[in-house]
Amino acid sequence: MTPIRFGTEEQFTALRRLLRDAGYNDATLCSRAQVSSIYEVLASEIRQKHKPPLDDTIDALMWVLLEGRSISMRSWQHLVPGELTDLLMAMGLLVDQADEFICPLALYPVENLYVISDRNSSTADSVYPALVENTGRFLDIIPRSRCESFLEVCGGTGIAALLGARDFAAHSYAFDIAERSVEFAEFNRRLNGLANMTNSAGDLYAPAGPKTFDRIVAHPPYVPVLKPKAIFHDGGDDGEQIVKRIVEDLPAYLAPGGEFAMLSMGSDRKDTPYEHRVREWLGKAQAEFDIALVSRRIMEPADFVARSVMQGRSDSSEIDQWKRVFGSRGVTALVYGTILIRRKTGNRPAFTVRRQNSDRTNRAEMDWLLDWEGSVAGATATAQLLDGALTAAPDIELRVVNRLQDGDWAATGYQLQADYPFSMELQPQPWMIYLLSKCDGKKTGRELWQQLIDQEVIFPGTPLDQFATALTVLVSGGFLHL
Repeated sequence: MTPIRFGTEEQFTALRRLLRDAGYNDATLCSRAQVSSIYEVLASEIRQKHKPPLDDTIDALMWVLLEGRSISMRSWQHLVPGELTDLLMAMGLLVDQADEFICPLALYPVENLYVISDRNSSTADSVYPALVENTGRFLDIIPRSRCESFLEVCGGTGIAALLGARDFAAHSYAFDIAERSVEFAEFNRRLNGLANMTNSAGDLYAPAGPKTFDRIVAHPPYVPVLKPKAIFHDGGDDGEQIVKRIVEDLPAYLAPGGEFAMLSMGSDRKDTPYEHRVREWLGKAQAEFDIALVSRRIMEPADFVARSVMQGRSDSSEIDQWKRVFGSRGVTALVYGTILIRRKTGNRPAFTVRRQNSDRTNRAEMDWLLDWEGSVAGATATAQLLDGALTAAPDIELRVVNRLQDGDWAATGYQLQADYPFSMELQPQPWMIYLLSKCDGKKTGRELWQQLIDQEVIFPGTPLDQFATALTVLVSGGFLHL
Protein backbone atom coordinates (compact mmCIF):
# COMPACT_ATOMS: atom_id res chain seq x y z
CA MET A 1 0.00 0.00 0.00
CA THR A 2 1.11 3.52 -0.75
CA PRO A 3 2.37 5.38 2.35
CA ILE A 4 1.59 9.01 3.06
CA ARG A 5 3.94 11.46 4.66
CA PHE A 6 2.75 14.07 7.11
CA GLY A 7 4.23 17.48 6.53
CA THR A 8 4.50 20.35 8.94
CA GLU A 9 1.56 22.62 9.71
CA GLU A 10 3.20 25.22 7.50
CA GLN A 11 3.36 22.74 4.60
CA PHE A 12 -0.27 21.73 5.04
CA THR A 13 -1.31 25.38 5.10
CA ALA A 14 0.70 26.13 1.98
CA LEU A 15 -0.67 23.10 0.11
CA ARG A 16 -4.26 24.06 0.98
CA ARG A 17 -3.64 27.65 -0.16
CA LEU A 18 -2.02 26.62 -3.45
CA LEU A 19 -4.82 24.20 -4.32
CA ARG A 20 -7.39 26.91 -3.61
CA ASP A 21 -5.44 29.51 -5.59
CA ALA A 22 -5.29 27.11 -8.53
CA GLY A 23 -9.10 26.82 -8.48
CA TYR A 24 -9.07 23.13 -7.58
CA ASN A 25 -12.58 23.12 -6.10
CA ASP A 26 -16.00 21.53 -6.58
CA ALA A 27 -17.36 24.18 -8.91
CA THR A 28 -14.37 24.18 -11.25
CA LEU A 29 -14.19 20.40 -11.47
CA CYS A 30 -17.91 20.15 -12.19
CA SER A 31 -17.60 22.81 -14.87
CA ARG A 32 -14.70 21.01 -16.56
CA ALA A 33 -16.54 17.70 -16.44
CA GLN A 34 -19.85 19.32 -17.47
CA VAL A 35 -21.78 17.74 -14.59
CA SER A 36 -23.89 19.21 -11.80
CA SER A 37 -22.44 17.30 -8.84
CA ILE A 38 -18.89 16.61 -7.68
CA TYR A 39 -19.88 12.94 -7.31
CA GLU A 40 -20.50 12.71 -11.05
CA VAL A 41 -17.10 14.00 -12.14
CA LEU A 42 -15.28 10.66 -12.40
CA ALA A 43 -18.16 9.16 -14.41
CA SER A 44 -18.32 12.11 -16.80
CA GLU A 45 -18.06 11.14 -20.46
CA ILE A 46 -16.19 14.38 -21.11
CA ARG A 47 -13.47 13.37 -18.64
CA GLN A 48 -13.35 9.73 -19.70
CA LYS A 49 -12.80 10.76 -23.31
CA HIS A 50 -10.41 13.59 -22.44
CA LYS A 51 -7.04 13.31 -24.16
CA PRO A 52 -3.88 15.41 -24.09
CA PRO A 53 -2.75 18.07 -24.69
CA LEU A 54 -3.47 19.53 -21.27
CA ASP A 55 -3.99 23.27 -21.23
CA ASP A 56 -3.61 24.58 -17.70
CA THR A 57 -3.02 23.80 -14.02
CA ILE A 58 -6.55 22.49 -13.43
CA ASP A 59 -6.21 20.09 -16.35
CA ALA A 60 -2.99 18.72 -14.88
CA LEU A 61 -4.40 18.42 -11.35
CA MET A 62 -7.54 16.65 -12.52
CA TRP A 63 -5.54 14.37 -14.80
CA VAL A 64 -3.08 13.28 -12.12
CA LEU A 65 -4.52 13.89 -8.62
CA LEU A 66 -8.16 13.12 -9.38
CA GLU A 67 -8.09 10.57 -12.20
CA GLY A 68 -4.80 8.86 -11.43
CA ARG A 69 -3.31 9.17 -14.88
CA SER A 70 0.38 9.69 -15.58
CA ILE A 71 1.87 12.80 -17.13
CA SER A 72 5.31 13.57 -18.45
CA MET A 73 7.44 15.53 -16.02
CA ARG A 74 7.99 18.15 -18.70
CA SER A 75 4.24 18.73 -19.24
CA TRP A 76 3.56 18.85 -15.52
CA GLN A 77 6.33 21.32 -14.80
CA HIS A 78 5.05 23.53 -17.61
CA LEU A 79 1.56 23.67 -16.11
CA VAL A 80 1.97 23.42 -12.33
CA PRO A 81 3.81 25.86 -10.04
CA GLY A 82 7.04 24.47 -8.62
CA GLU A 83 6.01 25.16 -5.00
CA LEU A 84 2.90 23.01 -5.41
CA THR A 85 4.93 20.25 -7.03
CA ASP A 86 7.45 20.24 -4.19
CA LEU A 87 4.74 20.03 -1.53
CA LEU A 88 2.91 17.18 -3.27
CA MET A 89 6.16 15.23 -3.61
CA ALA A 90 7.13 15.90 0.01
CA MET A 91 3.85 14.36 1.21
CA GLY A 92 3.97 11.33 -1.08
CA LEU A 93 1.13 12.57 -3.30
CA LEU A 94 3.29 12.98 -6.40
CA VAL A 95 5.83 10.35 -7.41
CA ASP A 96 8.42 10.34 -10.18
CA GLN A 97 8.36 7.13 -12.23
CA ALA A 98 10.49 6.92 -15.37
CA ASP A 99 10.29 10.62 -16.21
CA GLU A 100 6.57 10.71 -15.50
CA PHE A 101 4.57 11.95 -12.52
CA ILE A 102 1.79 9.89 -10.95
CA CYS A 103 -0.36 10.31 -7.85
CA PRO A 104 -0.44 6.92 -6.09
CA LEU A 105 -3.46 7.97 -4.04
CA ALA A 106 -6.29 10.34 -4.92
CA LEU A 107 -6.60 13.98 -3.84
CA TYR A 108 -9.79 15.88 -4.62
CA PRO A 109 -12.31 18.38 -3.25
CA VAL A 110 -15.65 17.38 -1.69
CA GLU A 111 -17.89 20.22 -0.49
CA ASN A 112 -14.74 22.33 -0.80
CA LEU A 113 -12.81 20.20 1.66
CA TYR A 114 -9.66 18.45 0.43
CA VAL A 115 -9.67 14.68 0.82
CA ILE A 116 -7.20 11.90 0.11
CA SER A 117 -8.24 8.27 -0.29
CA ASP A 118 -7.24 5.10 -2.09
CA ARG A 119 -8.37 4.66 -5.67
CA ASN A 120 -9.38 1.01 -5.51
CA SER A 121 -9.96 -1.87 -3.12
CA SER A 122 -6.82 -3.85 -3.92
CA THR A 123 -6.29 -4.63 -0.22
CA ALA A 124 -8.63 -5.32 2.68
CA ASP A 125 -7.88 -2.02 4.44
CA SER A 126 -8.22 0.27 1.41
CA VAL A 127 -9.69 3.65 2.32
CA TYR A 128 -13.08 4.04 0.63
CA PRO A 129 -13.22 7.15 -1.58
CA ALA A 130 -15.42 10.10 -0.66
CA LEU A 131 -15.91 11.10 -4.30
CA VAL A 132 -18.63 8.58 -5.15
CA GLU A 133 -22.40 8.85 -5.39
CA ASN A 134 -22.96 6.61 -2.37
CA THR A 135 -20.91 8.95 -0.18
CA GLY A 136 -22.86 11.89 -1.53
CA ARG A 137 -26.10 10.22 -0.43
CA PHE A 138 -24.58 9.65 3.01
CA LEU A 139 -23.55 13.29 3.40
CA ASP A 140 -27.05 14.38 2.37
CA ILE A 141 -28.64 12.58 5.35
CA ILE A 142 -26.38 14.12 8.00
CA PRO A 143 -28.17 16.37 10.49
CA ARG A 144 -26.32 19.67 10.25
CA SER A 145 -27.85 21.64 13.11
CA ARG A 146 -25.43 23.11 15.62
CA CYS A 147 -24.18 20.66 18.22
CA GLU A 148 -21.42 20.28 20.77
CA SER A 149 -20.18 16.80 19.84
CA PHE A 150 -20.45 14.96 16.51
CA LEU A 151 -19.26 11.40 15.87
CA GLU A 152 -18.71 9.50 12.64
CA VAL A 153 -18.23 5.75 13.14
CA CYS A 154 -16.74 3.65 10.32
CA GLY A 155 -15.14 6.96 9.39
CA GLY A 156 -12.91 6.03 6.43
CA THR A 157 -11.62 9.34 5.08
CA GLY A 158 -13.46 11.13 7.90
CA ILE A 159 -15.48 13.17 5.41
CA ALA A 160 -18.57 13.53 7.62
CA ALA A 161 -16.48 14.46 10.66
CA LEU A 162 -14.56 16.97 8.53
CA LEU A 163 -17.82 18.63 7.52
CA GLY A 164 -18.99 18.62 11.11
CA ALA A 165 -15.80 20.25 12.35
CA ARG A 166 -15.93 22.93 9.67
CA ASP A 167 -19.63 23.73 9.62
CA PHE A 168 -21.66 22.90 12.70
CA ALA A 169 -19.97 20.96 15.52
CA ALA A 170 -18.00 22.41 18.40
CA HIS A 171 -15.92 19.24 18.23
CA SER A 172 -16.01 16.39 15.75
CA TYR A 173 -14.78 12.79 16.05
CA ALA A 174 -14.07 10.05 13.50
CA PHE A 175 -13.53 6.43 14.58
CA ASP A 176 -12.49 3.52 12.36
CA ILE A 177 -11.20 0.04 13.04
CA ALA A 178 -8.61 0.31 10.22
CA GLU A 179 -5.41 2.13 11.17
CA ARG A 180 -4.95 3.21 7.55
CA SER A 181 -8.33 4.96 7.52
CA VAL A 182 -7.50 6.78 10.75
CA GLU A 183 -4.18 7.87 9.28
CA PHE A 184 -5.89 9.19 6.15
CA ALA A 185 -8.57 10.98 8.20
CA GLU A 186 -5.87 12.66 10.28
CA PHE A 187 -4.06 13.73 7.10
CA ASN A 188 -7.35 15.17 5.82
CA ARG A 189 -7.93 16.99 9.12
CA ARG A 190 -4.53 18.66 8.93
CA LEU A 191 -4.84 19.39 5.22
CA ASN A 192 -8.06 21.31 5.93
CA GLY A 193 -6.68 23.09 8.99
CA LEU A 194 -9.35 21.80 11.41
CA ALA A 195 -8.25 21.89 15.04
CA ASN A 196 -11.61 20.76 16.44
CA MET A 197 -11.53 17.17 15.13
CA THR A 198 -10.21 13.98 16.74
CA ASN A 199 -9.43 10.77 14.83
CA SER A 200 -9.13 7.49 16.71
CA ALA A 201 -8.65 3.81 15.89
CA GLY A 202 -10.92 1.21 17.46
CA ASP A 203 -13.86 -1.11 16.97
CA LEU A 204 -16.95 1.07 16.45
CA TYR A 205 -17.48 3.13 19.65
CA ALA A 206 -14.49 1.72 21.58
CA PRO A 207 -12.40 4.93 21.45
CA ALA A 208 -15.26 6.96 23.01
CA GLY A 209 -14.88 5.60 26.54
CA PRO A 210 -17.67 7.09 28.67
CA LYS A 211 -18.29 10.03 26.32
CA THR A 212 -21.69 10.61 24.70
CA PHE A 213 -22.49 12.53 21.53
CA ASP A 214 -25.23 14.86 20.29
CA ARG A 215 -25.00 13.55 16.73
CA ILE A 216 -23.79 10.17 15.51
CA VAL A 217 -23.63 9.14 11.85
CA ALA A 218 -22.49 6.00 10.09
CA HIS A 219 -21.95 4.70 6.58
CA PRO A 220 -20.89 1.19 7.57
CA PRO A 221 -20.06 -1.93 5.57
CA TYR A 222 -23.45 -3.47 4.73
CA VAL A 223 -23.10 -5.58 1.59
CA PRO A 224 -23.88 -9.29 2.19
CA VAL A 225 -20.82 -11.37 1.30
CA LEU A 226 -19.84 -15.01 1.60
CA LYS A 227 -16.11 -14.34 1.22
CA PRO A 228 -14.93 -11.12 2.95
CA LYS A 229 -12.56 -8.97 0.90
CA ALA A 230 -12.62 -5.32 2.02
CA ILE A 231 -13.20 -3.82 5.47
CA PHE A 232 -15.22 -0.89 4.12
CA HIS A 233 -17.50 -3.16 2.07
CA ASP A 234 -18.30 -6.44 3.78
CA GLY A 235 -21.21 -6.74 6.21
CA GLY A 236 -21.23 -10.51 6.81
CA ASP A 237 -23.37 -13.07 5.03
CA ASP A 238 -26.61 -11.18 5.76
CA GLY A 239 -25.10 -7.69 5.52
CA GLU A 240 -26.10 -6.76 9.08
CA GLN A 241 -23.05 -7.85 11.05
CA ILE A 242 -21.81 -4.29 11.68
CA VAL A 243 -25.09 -2.40 11.19
CA LYS A 244 -26.68 -4.33 14.05
CA ARG A 245 -23.76 -3.74 16.43
CA ILE A 246 -23.83 0.00 15.73
CA VAL A 247 -27.50 0.18 16.73
CA GLU A 248 -27.17 -2.18 19.70
CA ASP A 249 -24.53 0.01 21.35
CA LEU A 250 -26.21 3.30 20.46
CA PRO A 251 -28.00 3.74 23.83
CA ALA A 252 -24.63 4.02 25.60
CA TYR A 253 -23.35 6.82 23.34
CA LEU A 254 -26.24 8.93 22.03
CA ALA A 255 -27.12 11.77 24.41
CA PRO A 256 -30.75 12.63 25.31
CA GLY A 257 -32.24 14.62 22.44
CA GLY A 258 -29.44 13.35 20.20
CA GLU A 259 -29.84 12.11 16.63
CA PHE A 260 -28.37 9.20 14.71
CA ALA A 261 -28.35 8.78 10.92
CA MET A 262 -27.07 5.78 8.98
CA LEU A 263 -27.04 4.91 5.29
CA SER A 264 -27.01 1.14 5.04
CA MET A 265 -28.90 -1.96 4.01
CA GLY A 266 -30.88 -4.36 6.20
CA SER A 267 -33.62 -6.87 5.70
CA ASP A 268 -37.32 -7.38 6.15
CA ARG A 269 -37.91 -10.82 7.61
CA LYS A 270 -40.96 -12.99 8.10
CA ASP A 271 -43.35 -11.13 10.39
CA THR A 272 -40.76 -8.42 11.22
CA PRO A 273 -40.05 -5.39 8.99
CA TYR A 274 -36.53 -3.96 9.05
CA GLU A 275 -37.44 -0.86 11.06
CA HIS A 276 -39.01 -2.96 13.82
CA ARG A 277 -35.96 -5.20 13.93
CA VAL A 278 -33.87 -2.04 14.43
CA ARG A 279 -36.06 -1.19 17.42
CA GLU A 280 -35.47 -4.66 18.88
CA TRP A 281 -31.70 -4.14 18.54
CA LEU A 282 -31.94 -1.21 20.96
CA GLY A 283 -32.82 -3.66 23.69
CA LYS A 284 -34.12 -2.54 27.06
CA ALA A 285 -33.68 1.14 26.15
CA GLN A 286 -35.82 0.98 23.00
CA ALA A 287 -38.72 2.94 24.54
CA GLU A 288 -36.39 5.96 24.67
CA PHE A 289 -35.96 6.15 20.89
CA ASP A 290 -37.97 7.21 17.83
CA ILE A 291 -37.12 5.33 14.63
CA ALA A 292 -37.73 6.22 10.99
CA LEU A 293 -36.66 4.22 7.96
CA VAL A 294 -36.54 6.09 4.65
CA SER A 295 -36.00 3.41 2.01
CA ARG A 296 -34.36 4.12 -1.33
CA ARG A 297 -34.46 0.66 -2.89
CA ILE A 298 -36.02 -2.68 -2.00
CA MET A 299 -34.71 -5.90 -3.54
CA GLU A 300 -35.84 -9.47 -3.34
CA PRO A 301 -33.04 -11.79 -2.18
CA ALA A 302 -32.99 -13.53 -5.57
CA ASP A 303 -32.46 -10.20 -7.34
CA PHE A 304 -29.55 -9.35 -5.03
CA VAL A 305 -27.89 -12.71 -5.70
CA ALA A 306 -28.36 -12.34 -9.47
CA ARG A 307 -26.76 -8.88 -9.41
CA SER A 308 -23.94 -10.12 -7.23
CA VAL A 309 -23.13 -12.86 -9.71
CA MET A 310 -23.43 -10.61 -12.78
CA GLN A 311 -21.15 -8.00 -11.19
CA GLY A 312 -18.53 -10.58 -10.28
CA ARG A 313 -18.92 -10.28 -6.50
CA SER A 314 -20.16 -13.86 -6.26
CA ASP A 315 -19.70 -17.03 -8.26
CA SER A 316 -22.65 -18.89 -9.80
CA SER A 317 -21.64 -21.93 -7.76
CA GLU A 318 -22.58 -19.97 -4.61
CA ILE A 319 -26.24 -19.41 -5.54
CA ASP A 320 -27.46 -22.37 -3.48
CA GLN A 321 -25.43 -21.18 -0.51
CA TRP A 322 -27.02 -17.73 -0.79
CA LYS A 323 -30.47 -19.33 -0.85
CA ARG A 324 -29.66 -21.19 2.36
CA VAL A 325 -28.32 -18.06 4.07
CA PHE A 326 -31.34 -15.90 3.29
CA GLY A 327 -33.83 -18.75 3.75
CA SER A 328 -32.52 -19.74 7.17
CA ARG A 329 -32.98 -16.17 8.39
CA GLY A 330 -36.41 -15.69 6.85
CA VAL A 331 -35.25 -12.77 4.69
CA THR A 332 -38.07 -11.57 2.45
CA ALA A 333 -36.49 -8.34 1.14
CA LEU A 334 -33.27 -6.33 1.33
CA VAL A 335 -33.92 -2.66 2.12
CA TYR A 336 -31.35 -0.01 1.22
CA GLY A 337 -31.90 3.41 2.75
CA THR A 338 -31.58 5.71 5.74
CA ILE A 339 -32.14 4.77 9.35
CA LEU A 340 -32.93 7.79 11.55
CA ILE A 341 -32.99 7.43 15.33
CA ARG A 342 -33.71 10.22 17.78
CA ARG A 343 -33.47 9.89 21.56
CA LYS A 344 -36.57 11.34 23.19
CA THR A 345 -36.48 13.81 26.04
CA GLY A 346 -40.15 13.62 27.09
CA ASN A 347 -42.48 10.89 28.32
CA ARG A 348 -44.56 10.43 25.19
CA PRO A 349 -44.66 7.03 23.44
CA ALA A 350 -41.93 6.31 20.89
CA PHE A 351 -42.83 5.88 17.21
CA THR A 352 -41.57 3.64 14.41
CA VAL A 353 -42.33 4.61 10.80
CA ARG A 354 -41.24 3.79 7.26
CA ARG A 355 -41.32 6.07 4.25
CA GLN A 356 -40.18 5.73 0.63
CA ASN A 357 -37.61 8.23 -0.60
CA SER A 358 -38.52 10.40 -3.60
CA ASP A 359 -36.37 12.60 -5.81
CA ARG A 360 -37.43 15.53 -3.63
CA THR A 361 -36.55 13.96 -0.29
CA ASN A 362 -33.63 15.62 1.48
CA ARG A 363 -32.51 16.07 5.07
CA ALA A 364 -35.07 18.83 5.65
CA GLU A 365 -37.89 16.42 4.84
CA MET A 366 -36.41 13.84 7.20
CA ASP A 367 -36.29 16.44 9.97
CA TRP A 368 -39.95 17.22 9.28
CA LEU A 369 -40.81 13.53 9.49
CA LEU A 370 -39.18 13.13 12.90
CA ASP A 371 -40.79 16.30 14.25
CA TRP A 372 -44.25 15.57 12.87
CA GLU A 373 -44.40 11.94 13.96
CA GLY A 374 -43.19 13.04 17.37
CA SER A 375 -46.09 15.46 17.63
CA VAL A 376 -48.48 12.70 16.55
CA ALA A 377 -47.09 10.32 19.17
CA GLY A 378 -47.29 13.06 21.79
CA ALA A 379 -50.91 13.87 20.90
CA THR A 380 -50.09 17.52 20.15
CA ALA A 381 -50.75 17.10 16.41
CA THR A 382 -54.50 16.82 17.00
CA ALA A 383 -54.82 20.35 18.32
CA GLN A 384 -52.64 21.67 15.49
CA LEU A 385 -54.86 20.03 12.87
CA LEU A 386 -58.18 21.07 14.40
CA ASP A 387 -57.19 24.69 14.95
CA GLY A 388 -54.90 25.23 11.95
CA ALA A 389 -55.80 25.95 8.33
CA LEU A 390 -55.40 22.91 6.06
CA THR A 391 -54.29 22.83 2.44
CA ALA A 392 -54.33 19.92 0.03
CA ALA A 393 -50.87 19.20 -1.38
CA PRO A 394 -50.70 20.87 -4.81
CA ASP A 395 -49.12 17.94 -6.67
CA ILE A 396 -51.04 14.95 -5.34
CA GLU A 397 -52.72 12.66 -7.84
CA LEU A 398 -55.97 10.73 -7.60
CA ARG A 399 -56.13 7.58 -9.68
CA VAL A 400 -59.43 5.84 -10.25
CA VAL A 401 -59.80 2.17 -11.10
CA ASN A 402 -62.77 1.60 -13.43
CA ARG A 403 -64.25 -1.77 -14.30
CA LEU A 404 -67.00 -2.78 -16.68
CA GLN A 405 -70.19 -3.60 -14.82
CA ASP A 406 -73.36 -4.46 -16.74
CA GLY A 407 -71.95 -2.84 -19.86
CA ASP A 408 -70.92 0.43 -18.19
CA TRP A 409 -67.71 1.65 -16.62
CA ALA A 410 -67.91 1.96 -12.86
CA ALA A 411 -65.35 3.32 -10.42
CA THR A 412 -64.33 0.45 -8.15
CA GLY A 413 -61.23 1.79 -6.45
CA TYR A 414 -59.20 4.90 -5.74
CA GLN A 415 -55.54 5.59 -5.06
CA LEU A 416 -53.90 8.80 -3.87
CA GLN A 417 -50.27 9.38 -4.78
CA ALA A 418 -47.83 11.98 -3.45
CA ASP A 419 -44.19 12.66 -4.29
CA TYR A 420 -43.39 15.08 -1.47
CA PRO A 421 -42.01 14.96 1.13
CA PHE A 422 -41.86 11.23 0.36
CA SER A 423 -43.21 8.90 -2.30
CA MET A 424 -46.49 7.66 -0.85
CA GLU A 425 -49.61 5.80 -1.93
CA LEU A 426 -52.91 5.57 -0.07
CA GLN A 427 -56.19 3.88 -0.80
CA PRO A 428 -58.52 6.55 0.58
CA GLN A 429 -62.05 6.35 1.78
CA PRO A 430 -64.41 8.36 -0.49
CA TRP A 431 -64.93 11.06 2.13
CA MET A 432 -61.17 11.72 2.20
CA ILE A 433 -61.22 12.48 -1.51
CA TYR A 434 -64.02 14.99 -1.02
CA LEU A 435 -62.27 16.47 2.01
CA LEU A 436 -59.07 17.18 0.08
CA SER A 437 -61.02 19.10 -2.55
CA LYS A 438 -62.25 21.43 0.22
CA CYS A 439 -58.86 22.01 1.89
CA ASP A 440 -58.06 25.43 0.40
CA GLY A 441 -55.94 26.84 3.21
CA LYS A 442 -58.84 28.86 4.65
CA LYS A 443 -60.66 26.33 6.84
CA THR A 444 -59.46 24.68 10.00
CA GLY A 445 -59.81 20.98 10.68
CA ARG A 446 -62.64 21.67 13.08
CA GLU A 447 -64.51 23.71 10.45
CA LEU A 448 -64.01 21.01 7.84
CA TRP A 449 -65.33 18.36 10.22
CA GLN A 450 -68.49 20.40 10.74
CA GLN A 451 -68.83 21.05 7.00
CA LEU A 452 -68.60 17.35 6.15
CA ILE A 453 -71.22 16.55 8.81
CA ASP A 454 -73.55 19.29 7.55
CA GLN A 455 -73.22 18.00 3.99
CA GLU A 456 -73.72 14.40 5.15
CA VAL A 457 -70.39 13.33 3.71
CA ILE A 458 -69.55 11.69 7.05
CA PHE A 459 -71.90 10.39 9.71
CA PRO A 460 -73.27 13.07 12.05
CA GLY A 461 -71.98 11.12 15.04
CA THR A 462 -68.37 10.99 13.82
CA PRO A 463 -66.22 11.91 16.85
CA LEU A 464 -63.97 14.92 16.37
CA ASP A 465 -60.91 13.09 17.70
CA GLN A 466 -61.50 10.21 15.26
CA PHE A 467 -61.67 12.71 12.39
CA ALA A 468 -58.45 14.35 13.61
CA THR A 469 -56.70 10.97 13.65
CA ALA A 470 -57.61 10.48 10.00
CA LEU A 471 -56.19 13.93 9.24
CA THR A 472 -52.84 12.93 10.80
CA VAL A 473 -52.65 10.05 8.32
CA LEU A 474 -53.21 12.43 5.39
CA VAL A 475 -50.56 14.84 6.68
CA SER A 476 -48.06 12.06 7.39
CA GLY A 477 -48.47 10.84 3.82
CA GLY A 478 -47.91 14.26 2.30
CA PHE A 479 -51.46 14.54 0.94
CA LEU A 480 -52.43 17.35 3.29
CA HIS A 481 -50.41 20.31 4.56
CA LEU A 482 -50.86 22.11 7.83
